[in-house]
Amino acid sequence: MSKARLKKTLSSLSKEQIIEIVTEMYDARKEAKEYLEYWLEPDSDKELERREVMIKRLFFTTSDRPRKLPSVTDIKKVVKDFTTICFDSEKTALLLLYVCDSYAAWMKVKRFGQTASTVALRSVETAAAYIESTGQQERFGLRLENVRNLIDQLIRQEQEVPSRRRRLFGRWGW
Repeated sequence: MSKARLKKTLSSLSKEQIIEIVTEMYDARKEAKEYLEYWLEPDSDKELERREVMIKRLFFTTSDRPRKLPSVTDIKKVVKDFTTICFDSEKTALLLLYVCDSYAAWMKVKRFGQTASTVALRSVETAAAYIESTGQQERFGLRLENVRNLIDQLIRQEQEVPSRRRRLFGRWGW
């Protein structure tokens, strides 16, 4: 259905019918509920905090134990949902940097391989591209560089440490 057709249909409905449709949509769809709640009380700081908690829960349990490497799709969904609700580019940059920080925190406490390294570096590059495209290098450049250096350092450390299996059982891990 096109937007024009939707407008035409909605304009033909009574106020009570529109209220009924919106309340049904609120009950039926999680995304609609989030959007309407934000629309009623637009607090971008509170929404940013909520999304940061969602990202943290992808990396760590409630008792701060590391989980397996989170799906890139899940992380992208949290960020995309945030950007569709909150149009503040500064808050989006903060959320992208929080994703990078979360990768670094996860890499500090969990053994990881090439996949995790690649995904973490890609998240840094995504944040850097967004920050550059919105002209916020001055505000977030130092933080971005610090997290990039930390992730690079963690990757180097992980590559330097021979695997436990290789040390115990020889070159092939038998």
